[in-house]
Amino acid sequence: MNKRKLIIILSSFILFLILALSIYSYMYNKYYKIDTAQFGFAFFARAAISPDEQHNIHLTIYRAQRESDISYIMGILNFADIDHLGQWQRDSRIIFWQRVDTSSLETKVIDDLILDDWIDLDWIDNDTAVINGIVVNINTGFDYRRD
Repeated sequence: MNKRKLIIILSSFILFLILALSIYSYMYNKYYKIDTAQFGFAFFARAAISPDEQHNIHLTIYRAQRESDISYIMGILNFADIDHLGQWQRDSRIIFWQRVDTSSLETKVIDDLILDDWIDLDWIDNDTAVINGIVVNINTGFDYRRD
């Protein structure tokens, strides 16, 4: 009888664990995963290396169409593992996701170059950057859907 109770309790625990992981997976994919396949237009906007040269943030703008009213800004943090060819390794993660009106993105002229859809990107210190006016800690990131 004791062995049977143990098997029932263990089976119930495993079933509960499977159910909890399934719910977590569903919620993550529905609310937190960033799917860029839905966008027909994407272009690289900016990049900046951290003051200690250990991190690099690349900003990309996504739109459904070139003339869309809504744009999404994705910031990808790359870690400064440089290979034997001097290239950044692709150990990276998304730290910034923001929805903006396309009209809010400015055009800047720097050294006689016209730069469309300008996004401000400045490092404050080795762990903090300001992206499009939002202070972002590289350890926690920013997602407009959660913050």
